[in-house]
Amino acid sequence: MLEIAAVTAPGARLHRAGLPDLPFDDDRFDAVLANFVVNHVPDPRAGVRELARVTRSGGRVVATVWPSGRNAQSRLWAAVVEASGAVPVPSVRLPQERDFPRTVRGLSALLSQAGLQEVCAGTIHWEHRGDPTSLWRGAEAGIGGIGTTVVAQTAEVRRRMRAEYERLVAPLVDEGRLAFRTTALLAVGTRP
Repeated sequence: MLEIAAVTAPGARLHRAGLPDLPFDDDRFDAVLANFVVNHVPDPRAGVRELARVTRSGGRVVATVWPSGRNAQSRLWAAVVEASGAVPVPSVRLPQERDFPRTVRGLSALLSQAGLQEVCAGTIHWEHRGDPTSLWRGAEAGIGGIGTTVVAQTAEVRRRMRAEYERLVAPLVDEGRLAFRTTALLAVGTRP
């Protein structure tokens, strides 16, 4: 991510950090964005509290997460797993006291519980466009639930998964770019 940001935002000051311990002073930023982050940290509530901490009074915290259920991307990965004969790794759930529902109401409550006000949340839809090879590389690197499944397979099964991915993603590629409709949840809250 830092390498991509260095290319796409030359001159930006970039920092490697992880929630819930950000290396920034309180009240530092006017806006903080957690794009598909809080659903991957071990304590989402602590993570959002930390995002609020580094946001100035009157500033905004924006968070996106993948919703519960199966969107286009998860359906693609499910088809890859089934066609390749891979054995899915059981989903690892957070302890109930740390988890939150991946719904509009659940994401809204997560921000409200962190002390943010004027929270509004909803579902967004868009056409995801990107490099099909990059999507595979993310899974191959162990990112997300599919990444956990990919890295748990033998080398032979990973090869089959890659072949099935390339076969199944081909109809979604237009002029070298992957394109499919997808859905996410987005919430915005204001720091008092």
